[in-house]
Amino acid sequence: MKILKKIYDLLRVASRPVVTQFAFFVGFWALITCSTFGYMFAYLDSWPSIKCALKYLCIGTMVAYGATLLVAVSKRGAMRAAVKTLFYTVAMVLLSAYAFLWQNFEMKISPHVLTLIAETNSSETSEFFDAYLLNEHSYIAYATIAGVLVLLVLLEWRSRVINAQVLRRHWFRRVMLGVVAIMLIVAAAKSYMFVTLAACANSADMDRWEEKHEPWPADLITATVYSFNSLRAARGDVALAVRQARAVFNTPVSVNESDTLDVIYVLGESYIKWHTPLYGYDHNTTPRLLEEQRRGNLYVFTDVISPYNATSVAEKNTFSCNSMMDGENWFEKPMFPTVFRHAGFNVYFWDMQRSYQKHKMYTMTVNAFVYNPEIARLSYSDTVAKKIYFDATLIDNFRDSARVARGKYNLVMFHLLGQHVNAKDRFPDLAKFHRFTKDSVTITGKWLNEKSRQYIADYDNATYYNDVVMSRIFKMYRNRNAVVVYYSDHGDEAYDYRDQKGRFGHDNPDSLHLKYQNDIPFMIWCSDRYKQLHPEVVKNLEASLNRPFMIDNACQVLFHVAGIKTPYYRPERDLLSPSFKPVKRKVYYKYDYDSRRWPKHKSNGDKKWK
Repeated sequence: MKILKKIYDLLRVASRPVVTQFAFFVGFWALITCSTFGYMFAYLDSWPSIKCALKYLCIGTMVAYGATLLVAVSKRGAMRAAVKTLFYTVAMVLLSAYAFLWQNFEMKISPHVLTLIAETNSSETSEFFDAYLLNEHSYIAYATIAGVLVLLVLLEWRSRVINAQVLRRHWFRRVMLGVVAIMLIVAAAKSYMFVTLAACANSADMDRWEEKHEPWPADLITATVYSFNSLRAARGDVALAVRQARAVFNTPVSVNESDTLDVIYVLGESYIKWHTPLYGYDHNTTPRLLEEQRRGNLYVFTDVISPYNATSVAEKNTFSCNSMMDGENWFEKPMFPTVFRHAGFNVYFWDMQRSYQKHKMYTMTVNAFVYNPEIARLSYSDTVAKKIYFDATLIDNFRDSARVARGKYNLVMFHLLGQHVNAKDRFPDLAKFHRFTKDSVTITGKWLNEKSRQYIADYDNATYYNDVVMSRIFKMYRNRNAVVVYYSDHGDEAYDYRDQKGRFGHDNPDSLHLKYQNDIPFMIWCSDRYKQLHPEVVKNLEASLNRPFMIDNACQVLFHVAGIKTPYYRPERDLLSPSFKPVKRKVYYKYDYDSRRWPKHKSNGDKKWK
């Protein structure tokens, strides 16, 4: 009995902060757990989901208890008011962000959201707010936030009365003691998850943690901590990538090519596949590519996708020799340019995005990988450090550097800005590049106005400029034994089927989201000399145009067209190989693309289906 009395006394002392600061405890707890309640009510028919939400309600209670304890021990007056204000402000900011994201994009606070925010420059931010600050979805969010704020003010205004009433009612204090005790005990039992979260050393660890703990019903504080910790853990990936780069030079390699050979790799940016006549668009945004296709030099693939709609993760997974559907992480395999360098190729990397928004998080995370000093030393013969503003200037800079015909074997890598938002800034302001106007836009929809029509015209003009850029590359290598592999890191939206531009959201994506943000153009250009010397490769090209493929295995295609034999080559992953085996494609690591995809028989512009 003495032990039970001691436990009771301990719990009574522990619950005192809640009893004496009951108004704050309830207000703060409600603010940070509202998202968890929303999740619970959405899945009332699923006991596993409810059980997961209840766990996070307990954890949210523990977080609210910690905040209440700090309020209770702070000095009365200005100090206590300041502590309360701090906690309320943090909770209201997170709630506002959650309400805005959910109403506009059905997104939650997550690592992906933080990455997208980091990838948005000041100009894009301004355009984003222009598009979403004042719309019906945002109005609902604002009304919700205003209502919560009013209730919060009323709660604090009556806090002394509420706290006094709680203190007077002994039965209520006992009930609260029991409720808080149970929830705190459960939360304490589950708190080890924060220890394992802090121990995550890389993104693979984070994926395993997420699979085990399912963070999305988490209270807003826990969800934010998880999201930032994901970005921290990602820094450990680079150390593993360096180890893989060194390991390449301990592997056997050979090149099956007696002639000189130029392999040109072009990574585009934000290319909406459906804005070129190569895929059925009614604006001729790519007349030069169409001509190359007519001449028999350009091979256009119909069913290629990107695993992500964010540059940073898409680029890492397409530069590395990993296969996502085989459970391989990008930092567990080397980059393909490292393998090319080991095979005796000169490797040149002319990258528009090396200095683009270089202080932004997405640029820093990618550059920390591809320009890590040790990885760069092992992978590239030369890179461009000069800041360049337009893609064609990048191509001319490489051409004028006299590196075009420097070695017997050359891998030339161009990373373009392509049609990256804002599209009007992606081409020089010259009359010849203003091919399309807002009046020529053929996309229809009640959401369109003059501003959005102009954006579509600008996007099509940027696509036309991209066509000019590609033609300069073809011209450089037309008379050489050369092959060009081109694709985009992801798609985009330009008011194609809804009132939205850019890339937002990937939670439970529907078919049209995947069509515009994950479907990408993929094409291979061969010079006449290359076709003459490699009839077997051309035969394989022609046989593979309609195969389903994802760009995490793009390196296998590059090894194929270059004739490189290496342990990193896997013919079953190679789109061009007769041994190619299609696999189930998952985007964002968990959504089955092929079960959600848009019907292939539907024409571009059909807005009635999803």
